[in-house]
Amino acid sequence: MKDSGFFDCAAMLSDNPDTLHTWRWRLKNDIEIPARIDYVFCNDALMPKVMKIEKETGSDHFFVTVEMEFKKSLKREENKK
Repeated sequence: MKDSGFFDCAAMLSDNPDTLHTWRWRLKNDIEIPARIDYVFCNDALMPKVMKIEKETGSDHFFVTVEMEFKKSLKREENKK
């Protein structure tokens, strides 16, 4: 994805993104297997600000949201001068 100009938002917001589990599977003996298998990507026009993982969704996948902000264009800043 990096070669195509996309970046992992969780990796941009966390020092250890692989601990941000977005999926779980419960075994019969109540052992839970968590993993990070859902990702949100952005390109260089966006800057992720906040990522939330809602773990009570009624699914084995968690609800993942990322609040993003458009980066200001250098051209726009130069035109303001």
